[in-house]
Amino acid sequence: MNRISAAAQTNASNNSVAMSNEDILDRISAFVKSPDVEQQLRGVTLTRQWLSLPNKENFEKDFIARGFLPILVNGLESSNTKMQYECAVVLGFFCEGTHVDAVVKAGSITPLIDLIASSDNGVAEVSSLTLGHIIAQNTTYRDQCLKTGIVKAFAKRMNEKASVNLLRNITYAVAHILRDKDFSNPKEVATLLLPGLVKLVQHEDVEVLQETLTAIAYLTYGNLIGMVKKTGIAEKALSLLNHKDPEVQYAAIDVLGNISSGTDEDTQYILDLGALPLMEKFLNHPNKKLNKEAVWFLTNFLAGSEKQIQQVFDAGYIPLVIKHLKASDFATQQKAAKCILNVAVYGSGKHLSTIINKNVIPALSNFMKVVEDKESKVIELGLQAIEKIVLYSPDRKELIFDQLLMNGGIDVLQRLTKHESEPVRMTAKVILASLVATEHTISFHHLNIHDEV
Repeated sequence: MNRISAAAQTNASNNSVAMSNEDILDRISAFVKSPDVEQQLRGVTLTRQWLSLPNKENFEKDFIARGFLPILVNGLESSNTKMQYECAVVLGFFCEGTHVDAVVKAGSITPLIDLIASSDNGVAEVSSLTLGHIIAQNTTYRDQCLKTGIVKAFAKRMNEKASVNLLRNITYAVAHILRDKDFSNPKEVATLLLPGLVKLVQHEDVEVLQETLTAIAYLTYGNLIGMVKKTGIAEKALSLLNHKDPEVQYAAIDVLGNISSGTDEDTQYILDLGALPLMEKFLNHPNKKLNKEAVWFLTNFLAGSEKQIQQVFDAGYIPLVIKHLKASDFATQQKAAKCILNVAVYGSGKHLSTIINKNVIPALSNFMKVVEDKESKVIELGLQAIEKIVLYSPDRKELIFDQLLMNGGIDVLQRLTKHESEPVRMTAKVILASLVATEHTISFHHLNIHDEV
C-alpha cells in the first residue's frame, strides 16, 4: 500500500454495490460541485474513498476531466481542516499517478506549502507528502516550491515537535529538494535546513533516519562540506555504521564518503574519525549495495595523498578491492576499477608493484571481458587503469603482458581497436603498442594494432 493510501485508509461506502462506475462518478461529481459546503465535503470524501479502493487509480483522469481540480485546490484554503485533509489526500493520489502536471497547473503549490504549518497533524502530513511527489517530478516544480518558501516551512516543522509520519514525509521531500544540486542559493538552503537535519539524525525511526542521512549526503559537496563538518554530523554518521538497518548504514557511508571526496584535508578528517577500519565488514558484506558503497568510499582515499593511499593498503583492503573487480555485482566492479585507476594515477611505484603482485591484471582482464559490449565510458575506465599500470610499471611489462594474454585481456584489447569510439580505439592501441615494445615482441607477432587499409 502506498503512503497516500495508508493515510487515506478508511471503510469505503457499501452503497455503490448495485451502481455502475459511471453512475458512481456522476453521483460523486454532483456532491463535489454542490454549492453546499457539507455536500461538497461529502463528495471529496467519497472521491478519496473511491480512489483508496483496489484498482481504482485509473479513475483519477475521470475526476480531473469532470473539473475536480479547481474545487480541490480551493478546498485546501478552506477553514475546515477536514476539507483541507480530504482535498490534499485526493491531490496526493493524483500526484502518485501520472497527473502531477495537472495538479501543479491548478495552482496547488502555494496552498499546500501553507498547510505544512497546520496544527492538524493529518493535514500537515499529507500536504508535505503531496509536495514531495511534486518536487520529485522535475526540477522546474522543485524550483517553484523553493521560490514559494517550502524550505522555511519545512525547516520550522523539523525543529518543532512533530509526528513521525510528518517527519518521514518532510525528510522524503527535503531529500528530493537536495538531490539535484543545480538550485540557486545552496548556502542559504543549507543554513536553513542543517539545524533540523542535525536534530533528526538523532531520531529513532528508521525511515526518518535514512531520509535525513540521504538529504545530508546530497547537501555534502563543494564549499558546503565545511558547513556540514561544523555540525558534527560526521561523528553521528560514523556511529550509524553499526545500525541494524542496511539502508541506514548505506546512507551513513554516503555522508562520510561525500565529505571525504572534498579536499585532502576533508579526506584526512574522515580518516582521523576512524572510519576506514569500519569498512571491512561492508567490503565482506552479503548485501551487494553495501559492497558497492564501501568500495566507492575507498575511491576517495585512493585519490588522496600517498600517505592516505598507504592507509588503505595498510588496512588490507586492496585484495578485497581486486576480488570485487574480478567477480562482483557490476556496479561494484565499476567502483573497484575506479579504485585501481586511482592507485595507478595517484599512488607510488611501490603501490603499483603491490597491486600487480596481488593479481590486479587478471582481475582487470576479467572486467574488460564484462564491459567490452557496454557504454564507452565504462570501457574507458578499465582501459585507463591498464594503460596507467603499463605506463608507470615499465619493468613489469612482460608479466603484465603474460597475465593479459592468459586471461583473455589481449583478445579484448584487439577487439577494442575496432571499437566505434575513438578514445576507446586509441587507448587500446596505445596499450598494445606499449606492450609490443618489450623483449616479448616475438611472442605476439600476430597482434594487429593498426587500422586496416
